[in-house]
Formats: sequence, structure tokens, C-alpha cells
Amino acid sequence: ICEGGTTTLIASIPGGIWTSSTPGVASVGSVSGLVTANIPGTTTIDYSLGTCASVPVSVGVNPLPIAAITPAGPTTFCSGSNVTLNATTGGGYSYQWQLGGTNIPGATAATYTATLGGSYTVVTSLAGCSAISTAEIITVLSSPTPSVTAAGPTTFCTGGSVALSTATGGGFTYQWASGGIDIVGETNSTFTATSAGTYTIRVTDGACVGSSAITTVGVTAPPVAAITAGGPTTFCTGSSVMLN
Repeated sequence: ICEGGTTTLIASIPGGIWTSSTPGVASVGSVSGLVTANIPGTTTIDYSLGTCASVPVSVGVNPLPIAAITPAGPTTFCSGSNVTLNATTGGGYSYQWQLGGTNIPGATAATYTATLGGSYTVVTSLAGCSAISTAEIITVLSSPTPSVTAAGPTTFCTGGSVALSTATGGGFTYQWASGGIDIVGETNSTFTATSAGTYTIRVTDGACVGSSAITTVGVTAPPVAAITAGGPTTFCTGSSVMLN
């Protein structure tokens, strides 16, 4: 049996006292010929019954594997991040990871990458004996998920502009970027774009950061407007000039 477990020995003749030849195992009284052997962490325990002792019965005791979790990094992180949990390893060990006491399908390796918050345990097994670790609590903080709203068309003529904005929140800080490069000084929730390019906003809430999708702004150059005269622009009544 497994260390810490029990087994019941049944006597063919009721009565008598159960004894053990294994050092450190106390004798136990017999009740209706039944006795439960509480097994400490030894290899085998020999039990006999009565003054005219029966042939000893050897009870084998398999040690329990060590079940413990060691996180490879912080157990509190922002959504979108993760932490690797490492189980104690040993020869012949097998594993089953659990979240909230429920088995995680397919999570049977010595390591597990946790992306969700909750209480994680690992059941470690060896030679039919299993032990469960103490729980490792993972806390996932919510990251902001900003989006950009344009106050007008995002394609306009040279000299025009469009106001871009994002939702505000208590404790939020902002940074606008164009082409992936931060725009110096643009740290408000709104920004006026006058140039063509791709724009994003990065919002920070405490330790967590979120970036918006790209908003593309296009600027259309105006057509060239000029007149070329096909001849003299001063002439007598009845004549003309072609203007192109």
C-alpha cells in the first residue's frame, strides 16, 4: 500500500492481539478479528496474531512521491502574459495538473504554462501512489484594451486633419505613436493627425499596458490648377483666345 494509507487484516479466528516484528510498530488490539494497520513510512511491516502466533503477513509500503510546485516567475501578471509552473521531478514520476481541483486535459508534463488566474495544483504519481501539492495561486490583472475613434474621415486633403481619441479611465496614462514610434509630447487621450501614416495609442493602467489596433490616415494632394493662354490675352472685339 502507499505510505500513509491503511489496509485491513482479517483473522480466521477472532480474538487475540495483533503484534508486529517490525521495530517501532506497536501492538494493536483485535476487535472481532479485524484490525486496521496504520502504515508509517517504512518499507514493510510484519504482522502476527495471538499467543500462538500466525505466520507473519508482510505489508509492503510504497513511498509517496514529492508533490510541490515552483513558479519560474511572478505569479501575478497582466492578461496576455503567463508563468511556467514546475513540478518536483523524480525517477518514474507522472503528473496531472489541476485548476481549481479539476484536471486540465493534456496537462501531464512536469511543467505547465499558466495563462489564467486561479488555484493550481499538481498530482504526482509513482508506482501507484499519488500525492497532491499545495495550491499555487495565480492572479491575472486586466490589461486595458484601447480602441481609436476618428471624429471624421481619415482620408482628407492636404491642410486638413482628423481628431483621434480613445476612451478614458481613472489612473490611465496615454502615449500616441505613428509608425510604431512614440510621438513626443502626445500623452493625452486625444490627438489631431495632420499627416498620412499609421497611428496607435498605448494605454497604461498601473502595471498593465494595452495597445490599440492601427488607424491609417491618408492625405490627398490637391490637383494643380493653372491656366495657359493659347495666344495673346489682349485682342480686338470679335477676336478670341483659347484658355487651357
